[in-house]
Amino acid sequence: MLRLKRNIICTILVALMLSSSALAVESKTPLGLEELTNRFLEENIEIKKLDLDNRLLKLRYEETLEDYEDLQKQVERAGKYTDSVVKQRKQARDEYYSASKGSNEEQAAFQYYHGMMHTVEAATDNYKALLKQEASMMKNLEMMVLEDQQADIKKQNDIELLKYQLQKDYYQLLILKEQRDLLEKSIANIDMQLNVEKTKKELDLTTELAVNNLETQKINLELSIEKLDNSIEQAIEKLKTDLNIEVSDNIDILFELPGAVSIKKYKLENVLKGFMEQSLDLKKVERLTEVNAEIVEKLQIAYEEDDTEYLISVYEADEAELNEKQTKRDFEHLVKSLYFRHNQLGSDLVQQLRNKLLADEKMLQLEVQYKTGVISKLQYNLQKQEIDQAIFDYKKAMIDYINTDTELQLAEKGNLATASW
Repeated sequence: MLRLKRNIICTILVALMLSSSALAVESKTPLGLEELTNRFLEENIEIKKLDLDNRLLKLRYEETLEDYEDLQKQVERAGKYTDSVVKQRKQARDEYYSASKGSNEEQAAFQYYHGMMHTVEAATDNYKALLKQEASMMKNLEMMVLEDQQADIKKQNDIELLKYQLQKDYYQLLILKEQRDLLEKSIANIDMQLNVEKTKKELDLTTELAVNNLETQKINLELSIEKLDNSIEQAIEKLKTDLNIEVSDNIDILFELPGAVSIKKYKLENVLKGFMEQSLDLKKVERLTEVNAEIVEKLQIAYEEDDTEYLISVYEADEAELNEKQTKRDFEHLVKSLYFRHNQLGSDLVQQLRNKLLADEKMLQLEVQYKTGVISKLQYNLQKQEIDQAIFDYKKAMIDYINTDTELQLAEKGNLATASW
């Protein structure tokens, strides 16, 4: 019955994947970040698999629980049998010691006592083996129970991470396109400079080297654009794959940045506390430590303290405890690193905002100078290029801050985007 259920669920998974692959639709209208995110979540196979994985987990748990309950009964019977033969061995020993020396009764008692010693040894070995098997299965069951308890939260965490990854891809594509626009403007300015230099060369007012230098700059910029075009195309195709859009279809993306971004202040202790209390990965490590300690207690029933199997369980419990401490430290390092990076990027954004405001003022002055004929078109373009670069730097600083702020918010909820654990 359980096997039939698993087959049915696997069939549903395949059907969902096949139906999803048939939903490729060309993007007819520009898609902003919100629209892209909605469609991305609708088409994401990982999310669809999460529910099926949870169902499979429940079935595996039910199956393992049945086996575990059967094993527990075997352990209980083996324990009772071991206790029984130990008592019989004691009786056999007493009978042997109380028998008359050299009598047939003593010989028979000795044979019976010797046989019971072997019986006890075999029963004890069997009991130990079953107890060890029970401990191992208990460990698997406890982790299954924890996974089941965490399933809904894990699904929501995974969705938040997927949304964040799409956000990063969206803004990365935006920056690549902005960077390409800057390079195109630089090439246009170099073309104007080349025309001037070539005219000056004809009048012997400049050198061939000056012309060649400009042409080399132009070639380098064109090569940079080629590299950017390849990166842009790669980013777009990745996005199309994530959205289940065919290679031959187009996607029209509406690129927007928030009008304003406020710098947020977090308390490190609050972020750390939130992460440590809500991290599912950390809860798994903590539960594993508890389970290993429980296994040691369980094995104490049948094993001596110097038995190898018992010592292994003790060392594994000690190792699990150390791993928990190390994991907490590793996570603390990651969260602290993220926190201070967030602070640094906030400061960078403030600085870039100041530069942008200065660039805006300079642009107003530049417009006046150009309209009144104080500067030429080429001078105007070259100075405007510096202003455009300042605006680009501000946009990039804003995106870096937005992404890191999202990461910090996730971390405070126990969801670390900067670590794959």
